[in-house]
Amino acid sequence: MSPQNKGDYDDRGKVYWRLKEYAQAIADFDKAIQFNPQNAKAFNDRGIVYLDQGQFDLALSDYTKAIQLDPQLEQAYNNIGVGYTRQGKYELAITYITKAIQLNSQDAIDYNDRGFAYYEQSEFAQAIADFNEAIQLNQQYALAYNNRGLAYQALGQQAQADADFQKYKGLSGTP
Repeated sequence: MSPQNKGDYDDRGKVYWRLKEYAQAIADFDKAIQFNPQNAKAFNDRGIVYLDQGQFDLALSDYTKAIQLDPQLEQAYNNIGVGYTRQGKYELAITYITKAIQLNSQDAIDYNDRGFAYYEQSEFAQAIADFNEAIQLNQQYALAYNNRGLAYQALGQQAQADADFQKYKGLSGTP
């Protein structure tokens, strides 16, 4: 089936990405960008695929282009931060994710991602503060409970860690 309009390529690319069919996802995002070179979300989405494949330079290029096209695209800033976290460049990660939070202070994922960067730097109190904010914004956000549990565990606060791990298990269905 061929997409019926320009937006369908972006939508189908997201489906291929979720299925981990990366070559097809990139091809569809390429087509979406070809139809509309000003499509910031398609650049951002293609960057996600590249990041999942470990191609950070290509991902960064796409995220940067997305931000050039739409300086308010909070997800692109967060995605750059996630990429830097994966590379162990935590200060850069925190800078970009903080920009995402400034653009949208109601996104629990941004707080969780920044908290994880703080956690990786052993800044556990700041990490817990961000995980708390993520949980306050979305009380069903299982990953934030798990990550906060890890931070509590690193601080030797095992009772709080165990409570968070239990909450994570309950929300995620993990045994």
